[in-house]
Amino acid sequence: MKPGTRLNAYEIVGFLGAGGMGEVYRATDTRLDRTVAIKILPDTGAGDPDRRMRFEREGRVVASLSHPHICALHDVGSAHLRGAPAPVDFLVMEYLEGETLAKRLARGALPLDEVVRFGREIASALEAAHRQRVVHRDLKPGNVMLTRSGVKLLDFGLAKTRLLESETALRSTATVNVSAAGMVLGTLPYMAPEQIEGRDADARSDIFAFGALLYEMATGRRAFPGESAAGIAAAILACDPPAAAMSPSLDRIIRGCLRRDPEDRWQSAQDVALQLRDVPERDRLMALPPASAPARLLPWIVAGVAGTLAVAAIAYAWYARGAAGPDAAGSSPPLRFIVPSPPDGYVATSVERTGFAISPDGTRIAMSSGIGDGPPSIRIRPLSSELVTVVPGTEGARSMFWSPDGRSLGFFADGKLKRVELAGGTPVTLCDAPQSIGLTGTWGDGQILFTSVQAERIMRVPADGGAPVEVLHADPAKGELRTPWPAFLPDGRRFLYLSSRAGDTGAVMLASLDGSSRELLAVRSNAQYVAPGFLIYGQEAVLVARRFDADTGRFTGEPVAIAESVNHNVATGLTHFTASQTGVVVYHSGPDLTRIVSFDRTGRELAQVSGAAPTRGLRLSPDGQALYVDRIDLKTSRVDLWKLDLDRGGDTRVTTEPAAAIDAVVAPDGALIFAATRSGPPRILRRTPSGAEEFLVPNVAGLQFAPDVSPDGRWVLYSQRTQRGNFDLIAISLPDRGTTAFRQSDADESSARFSPDGKFVAFTSDLGGRPDVYVAPFADSSAMRIVSTTACAQAHWNAAGTELFCVSPDGTVYAVPIDTAPPLRIGRPRALFSRGRRLRWVAYEVTPDGRFIALEPVSFAANQPLRVVVNWPALLFNASR
Repeated sequence: MKPGTRLNAYEIVGFLGAGGMGEVYRATDTRLDRTVAIKILPDTGAGDPDRRMRFEREGRVVASLSHPHICALHDVGSAHLRGAPAPVDFLVMEYLEGETLAKRLARGALPLDEVVRFGREIASALEAAHRQRVVHRDLKPGNVMLTRSGVKLLDFGLAKTRLLESETALRSTATVNVSAAGMVLGTLPYMAPEQIEGRDADARSDIFAFGALLYEMATGRRAFPGESAAGIAAAILACDPPAAAMSPSLDRIIRGCLRRDPEDRWQSAQDVALQLRDVPERDRLMALPPASAPARLLPWIVAGVAGTLAVAAIAYAWYARGAAGPDAAGSSPPLRFIVPSPPDGYVATSVERTGFAISPDGTRIAMSSGIGDGPPSIRIRPLSSELVTVVPGTEGARSMFWSPDGRSLGFFADGKLKRVELAGGTPVTLCDAPQSIGLTGTWGDGQILFTSVQAERIMRVPADGGAPVEVLHADPAKGELRTPWPAFLPDGRRFLYLSSRAGDTGAVMLASLDGSSRELLAVRSNAQYVAPGFLIYGQEAVLVARRFDADTGRFTGEPVAIAESVNHNVATGLTHFTASQTGVVVYHSGPDLTRIVSFDRTGRELAQVSGAAPTRGLRLSPDGQALYVDRIDLKTSRVDLWKLDLDRGGDTRVTTEPAAAIDAVVAPDGALIFAATRSGPPRILRRTPSGAEEFLVPNVAGLQFAPDVSPDGRWVLYSQRTQRGNFDLIAISLPDRGTTAFRQSDADESSARFSPDGKFVAFTSDLGGRPDVYVAPFADSSAMRIVSTTACAQAHWNAAGTELFCVSPDGTVYAVPIDTAPPLRIGRPRALFSRGRRLRWVAYEVTPDGRFIALEPVSFAANQPLRVVVNWPALLFNASR
């Protein structure tokens, strides 16, 4: 079209380019006086129904996406041009100034920082599309624009959406066009093996293309070169590209994208983005020989220091300077690096206990860590070395803490408080622990304080062992409900703790061994004092430090952020960090990420309902049209309920309170029943369709979760934690709210589900020493019968009540025939399918038509690296200037 041509309100200015899916023009929007890009289907394609359908679909797809790194759609239209045989359909797009990635790659490879930055932006755009169930299927350098504001992802003409899966023209083989001479005209060099073989493409196909894109950005050459279509296809199906030598950690990420089997690739673009974030730090660590790593990590250390760890040297040097005044402390910049978890290893963190602790001198990290499915043990990792040492006799250890001299560790295991000397020897039991859930401790001058996250008191025991005595009890006059997270000051006499209060509020308290206490700061977090005068604590997901005089209890200055996106739990108030007295902070970021997928009875994945997100908990509405999920806000660490519309797509936030809300189930009358933490531990709350709310059991000490509602709406069944730390199943009648114990024992019983007729309950119990599924009449749980012949959990009924499903620890889904007509008959379990450890679901549901919808792990917080900041007080010094 010539300049000056009008398409309704848009005036063509000039030609920008053309491709198989359309011609693109620069134009002026005469109504808003702005420059836009207009894409039209050329005459050669207007008569092709397949190409016209793709063009129309691109408009619908882009309209459904809103993301800073996806080119925005402004308008769609159709215009009649003089002499044209048919109307011209067009898309009005955001006009972008810059160059395509293809044009930039013509000049060679990109610097590592640009590869990482652009890669994260592309991954972010892909994740946004995948969350809307949109697969791009044509990711290549020509469809990535580099602008001043960052990357923009273009051209969704070949995109595949769940709503359009039935369209035969969407088959992935349609993206390859080979001429008679054998020349590839499409995007073959970036296609995943499953696309080449004619199988369905999903989000992981985009991840393969993204890996090829990253490789080309890093090396300046294609990952799969070839002189013909056959040669390129053969390379993709059989060959691995040479290493991306510019960065070993980037090469690892690329290879994770380019696995030929989709199951072996990174499972989400968000997962890749998180990995890319750590590339520079991982490279820095991987490039250093273990013996010399500290000296090179910390260039201001004197190179001749021998026999002393370099991290300790810089920490002690800061301490000596910092004690003299803040000016000296700010003379060296902070240093940030990561401590990766071992291959197939994890750090045993949770919302109720700590998983790591830095030594007082800042040289070693103690971790409650395990390999694979094995139990955790204490492992010691010097910051100056990659060598990790297992402390013998500490199997099952949780929440370890250091002695003031750094020679010993206290920890909890087997219902006992224990200590172990790191120079050698067997762990020694100090006392019985009065609680078995979420125990944490702190070591002062010959004394140890410990408590449970749900306890109302802090206990003291001599460091050599003895009978524990109460030091401090929750004070109702202060509104205290619980007193978790004690932490000694260096003087060994005073300590901090969290005064946990109603409505997910709280305050950091300063107390003494004589039981006196005073409020320091209205914040719901554990805190730690660092000499000569700092308090470190969490403000939602941000770790901050503030100048503090422990003698007067006064703060000076404003809080200064040490780190963001730190793991923090609102309900328990735990911020996952630990600080030495020498200017070293270690913290943990990255929550568990899961995606929501659907399967048929053979295990074939049908669709990705939602991409990688910090989601836990999943319940299906009675009509099977919506999912209620628990989702963590990464900025505030708060947990809210969200509703996902399975039919039309999209999600809606259901709860907006500061308190956490989890485990929602919809009652027959439309009421929403869920667990909320507005006044202490999570308790079962009922919200009517009109918005009225009430706690079903107002005054209960143990937390409640995972409710289910009987089909007639008369009963709510939920799990409640006891003082012993196990869970009982409690039933409450509606509307009179009378409670009765459905199942009460020393075993853990949870995940209860009513049968479709409401007469039976299936639940999980470890009565036999392992998790198994049982079924019992609702009127008499003593008549319980075991369902599973192998360890199995999370029972679900089919819609007819003739079959039970459960999942084994190895990820196998079993189906068990059941006939509840007297006498109860239970058939032999039959394995339906297995996806191995990938199918170890956090939660799953069975739809009325027999499909499975599940939360499938993408990455676990426990597998993420620990993050270290050395000389963090310089941040306060710089802020004060």
